[in-house]
Amino acid sequence: MNSPQSGTGRPVRRVGLIDQVAARFEQEIATGRWPIGERIPVEAELGKVLQSRDKVTEEQVRAAMRFVPDELVQRITASGTPAEVKAKVREYMNNGATCPILYPLGDVKMMIDTFADGY
Repeated sequence: MNSPQSGTGRPVRRVGLIDQVAARFEQEIATGRWPIGERIPVEAELGKVLQSRDKVTEEQVRAAMRFVPDELVQRITASGTPAEVKAKVREYMNNGATCPILYPLGDVKMMIDTFADGY
């Protein structure tokens, strides 16, 4: 299969949308517009930043995930054994959370049973 040619006779390098989004994320972080440790914009804001009228796709979200450190995910989620999860929710409550939102990624019944008697 032949590669598309530019006017110079050289192949044209096509940059996929994911690469464009990743480059823009890197630019926003490097310039300090999105400081390290702060949240990235929500979907509607991302559409403006990326100059897109379309909703952010699952593929774009997955590409952006590489910019979110594992340590941050561990700090903001409650995961592990039932005892570890309950302890993490108690920690959130002790630090000012008033309404924890529990979203199970696995066994829903286990989550309900775990929190049936409170946190």
